[in-house]
Amino acid sequence: SSARPEALLRLFSTFGGGVYAQGRGKGSRAPSLQWAASGEAAARVAEAMLRVPSLKRQQLELVAASRFSKVSHVAICEKLRRLRAEPAFMPGGCTWPYFAGFFDAEGSVVVSPNSA
Repeated sequence: SSARPEALLRLFSTFGGGVYAQGRGKGSRAPSLQWAASGEAAARVAEAMLRVPSLKRQQLELVAASRFSKVSHVAICEKLRRLRAEPAFMPGGCTWPYFAGFFDAEGSVVVSPNSA
């Protein structure tokens, strides 16, 4: 949101890329911002995200390695397209942090430290 751009600015200061206007806002809809990265910056983001378990691991590995690869940009994009079409597999099953992050943008899911 343009009202709270702190996360976008942190991504920008950490990895580079750019922060851009995504929507101007109209009526009750607020203006919005987006952060985007490409090239070297995208590879750095992918490397950082590889530290976190993810269904997108294969895509992240491909993007992170792309800056050292002699493979063409077109071939990498085609491989990414194929990976997106395949069903995802989460090693170790669905974790609470994954579930909460995927389904609970508002922060309502709470797991008690005493729960099993």
